[in-house]
Amino acid sequence: KISGNWINNNTFTSGTSTVILEGSNQQISGTVSSSFYNLNLVGTGIKTLTINASSTGILDIKDRELATGIYTFFVQNTSNSAISRTTGFISSLGVGTLSRATASNAMYLFPVGSSLLTTRYRPVEIYPSTLTSNTYTVRLANNNAATDGYNTSLLDASICTVDTLFYHIIQRTSGTSSANISIYYDAVTDGLWNGIGQWNTVPLSQWYNTTTANLVQTSPLNSLTINGWNSFSSIPYILINPSPSNPLSAATDRDNFCANDPGNINLSVSGGYGNTANWFTLMCGGTAIGSGNP
Repeated sequence: KISGNWINNNTFTSGTSTVILEGSNQQISGTVSSSFYNLNLVGTGIKTLTINASSTGILDIKDRELATGIYTFFVQNTSNSAISRTTGFISSLGVGTLSRATASNAMYLFPVGSSLLTTRYRPVEIYPSTLTSNTYTVRLANNNAATDGYNTSLLDASICTVDTLFYHIIQRTSGTSSANISIYYDAVTDGLWNGIGQWNTVPLSQWYNTTTANLVQTSPLNSLTINGWNSFSSIPYILINPSPSNPLSAATDRDNFCANDPGNINLSVSGGYGNTANWFTLMCGGTAIGSGNP
């Protein structure tokens, strides 16, 4: 049990020990990277890396923030239960990240978040398609992607809008397995999103729609999942709303008008509800601008 900073300047042999950081703000530092077996974060404050660190047993962050900064915490235990938490999260900056080794066809949680400006917990889940060894890394970038050079106004034709609050860095650093990737968000504070975009530089430097994403609306967080993803050459991912089809379908395109859509938008309705008047209403910014009973 450590109430001060963990400073390793020589050799730490973890065996099957458990190190408990139980103080307030604490650092994992020194001149030599520490490889823990079990690492438990308790007490108060933020636990901060000033050097890379790893665990081969269980990383239990409980209700604390593990701030990796520009460094990486490597979870080397390939069990999908190698990270435990209650309300805690792992934050990173710049090239910093959370890295997880996988070797199961199972769901691996990346409990990423940030206390930078607005505190957010926006985890990612990765479900590898095979039992072979892979390593994936994830970071929540808790800022407008444009700040980091990923212009949020450069969109391919299939994207209507992108989230300007945050984005994720997701990478496969070893292995070749495709995976289902789920990104979680809070519809109350983040808005409603229906797709996932990826920044690419070919053929143009802009955000591209990845594929059809499956939306699951739950409380407190919604999730969007792209299945069988195997394109890890570019690492920034962002929440998007795809452009609506034309003509619009009320079943699939509700809430999906784009302000900058070219040309005319054709509204096509069929069927009826007896003598009920005005059974469809066209809304713009919360204001009814048209209705009808064709």
